[in-house]
Amino acid sequence: MASASFTYTALDDLPRGEKLVPLYTSTSGSSAYTPFEDLNLDERLVSIYPSTSDTFIYTALEDPTQDGRLITLYPSAADGSIVCDMMDVKIASMPNFRYEALSYVWGPENPTREIHINGKTKCVRENLWLALRHLRLSDKTRVLWVDAICINQESIEERNHQVQRMGEIYGRASTVLIWLGPKGGFSDLAFSFIRRLKMEARKGETVGRSNLTRPLLHFTKSG
Repeated sequence: MASASFTYTALDDLPRGEKLVPLYTSTSGSSAYTPFEDLNLDERLVSIYPSTSDTFIYTALEDPTQDGRLITLYPSAADGSIVCDMMDVKIASMPNFRYEALSYVWGPENPTREIHINGKTKCVRENLWLALRHLRLSDKTRVLWVDAICINQESIEERNHQVQRMGEIYGRASTVLIWLGPKGGFSDLAFSFIRRLKMEARKGETVGRSNLTRPLLHFTKSG
């Protein structure tokens, strides 16, 4: 029995309202497509990407001073593989894609985890893998800019150009997402503190340092 091959079509190349997920390509060369919405949650893109050991390789940007990359993070069940598509875009036109920019701490180099980009495997640091896993939605795609993925870190020339435009890239994002890491013992206290700062800022009141740190001191004494 001949093994089936896979083909992919970039979502932005498909007509609006017809975002389709490619399935098997028959031996005759014809492709069959199934609307994304018709797939069960566990049957979505994660389950039909081919398992492959091929490593993701960056394609050089046409103009690293003007171009950039975005990834589309596909939905999946909580324990599914992390699957993305990558596309090259003009930085000036990035707002048209309503992308979100991720801010996070890179963390230790090891351990690393695998994600899939354009059907290929890429290893990322565990903190980024955790961020993508938590940010992934269960029912729709999410367009992101993530420095460790969208910038080819092996290309010094590209990296230097892209770093110079990071302020612009974050500024053009519809939302800037801040990943602080997995929930820990102080998480609830930290978010309570942030919510209080937000409330006080809305009131336009000046909050003294002693008032702001009171919940922290109380927690330390009672802990």
